[in-house]
Amino acid sequence: MTRRKIPLYLTDGFAIVLVISLMMLSSCAEKTPLPTPYFPVQKEVQEMGLMAELSGELVLDDGCLRVHDNLILWPYGYTVEMEGDDIWVVNEHGEGVVKVGDRVQMGGGVISAEFAEEKIGRSLPEGCTGHFWLVAFSVEKVE
Repeated sequence: MTRRKIPLYLTDGFAIVLVISLMMLSSCAEKTPLPTPYFPVQKEVQEMGLMAELSGELVLDDGCLRVHDNLILWPYGYTVEMEGDDIWVVNEHGEGVVKVGDRVQMGGGVISAEFAEEKIGRSLPEGCTGHFWLVAFSVEKVE
C-alpha cells in the first residue's frame, strides 16, 4: 500500500484556518451576565444613626456585598445596578456612588441579625451571614 504524502503547505494552511475559526467562535459567544447581588435596603429613612465608622474595600462575596466581614444594610432609596462587569451602588438621587472594588467609607454600626431583619423588613437569605453593618445616612468612595 502506498501512502500519499500531503504537501506541508496544506497542513499549515488547515491549522491556520482552524485557529482563526476557533477565535471567531469564541469572540461571538455571549458573555454570561453577572448575577445581581443580594442588596438589603433599609425600609425607612433613618432619623438617627449609629456613629461608628467602617472603611475598606467593597467586595462581592458569595452574592453578598461586604466590607471586611460585614454585610452592608444600605440606606433607604439606594439600589444596585449592573454596568458591564461593574456592580454599582446608586444613591437615592440616582447617582452611582461606589462600585465593587472601590475603597469605601460609611458611618453606622454593627447590629444583630434579628435587628437587621427588622430594619430591612424581611428575612436574610441563608448565605448572607456574619456581621451586619447598618449604614447611617451615606456611603462614599475613599481616594
